[in-house]
Amino acid sequence: MASVDIIIPSYNSYKTINYALASAAMQILDPEDSMLVTVVDDCSTDGVEYDAITNYWNAFMPCQLIQKDVNEGCGQARQTGMDETDGDYIVFLDADDAFVTPHALRYLMRAVKDYDLVMGQFVEETSDGAILHQENYTWCHGKIYRRRFLETHLIRFNKTRYNEDSGFNQIIRFMTERKKYIPQIVYSWNNNTESTVRTDKSGYRGGYGWREFLENLCYVCEELRKRNLNKAIIRDFALECTATLYFQYSDSYALKADEDEENRKKLQEFYKRALRPYVLDGAVQWEHFASEFIRHQADFKMVSIPPMTFKEFIKMLGYFDDMKKLYTRV
Repeated sequence: MASVDIIIPSYNSYKTINYALASAAMQILDPEDSMLVTVVDDCSTDGVEYDAITNYWNAFMPCQLIQKDVNEGCGQARQTGMDETDGDYIVFLDADDAFVTPHALRYLMRAVKDYDLVMGQFVEETSDGAILHQENYTWCHGKIYRRRFLETHLIRFNKTRYNEDSGFNQIIRFMTERKKYIPQIVYSWNNNTESTVRTDKSGYRGGYGWREFLENLCYVCEELRKRNLNKAIIRDFALECTATLYFQYSDSYALKADEDEENRKKLQEFYKRALRPYVLDGAVQWEHFASEFIRHQADFKMVSIPPMTFKEFIKMLGYFDDMKKLYTRV
């Protein structure tokens, strides 16, 4: 017998949360399995009685409400839900999303028996259409996690308000080989323009949201070092991130040129925290950057003229200054 906790972070979600809860209520599990739905209210200000909503749905499935005392964002709401429940497995469902089929949880539960993480496909619904996402380590959508694994390795959400999924999942990616991808579509992501984090799209993609993404990349590298992961693995991940960030930086500059100074400072901080330790050890050469740039170039369609070349970008981070110091010291 196995139990799964469905954790729903909620903030002013009265327009959509019944849609999410209805999709949870229709789940058909194997007879020996059970589930508990936990809505974590992150200090909503809409005046809605979310306890009344969860009480209503409790007639159809085990459902409870946790009300936070301080608004801290989606990641910490998820963390609160994790800390206040004890099921064998954990699934996250956003308050404006849904499971796409009554069998979604059963697909995940059956697959996870011998794994720490199982990923299904999920559909991203936008105003322009739909995008199918397959195996990825960016979002929590369509995934199931083994609680014992998370607790044994003290894997928690970083205390950022945005893009905390990426930090959480990337740590898991490197901390276990027991992960599996299944081809079933299990989750629908409603990527709507009214979402709390996406109301200001340019700010989210090119400003504060993007800087929080950088913060989570720093968090991953620092956490992996604390856990004594192989240095070459962390270095290669930081190099991969650096090449990807060059292309994203061009996008951020086009969207939020007025925040370019702040973005550059955060990029330089990422370099110092994530990659500089390996540069100063002599483990990073220019050829490493060049090969990562070439590898990622085909994955990004440039929609704007980059404000600088890739070599200028690496110089801006501080790499060439560090190399001068390194060889002067030698």
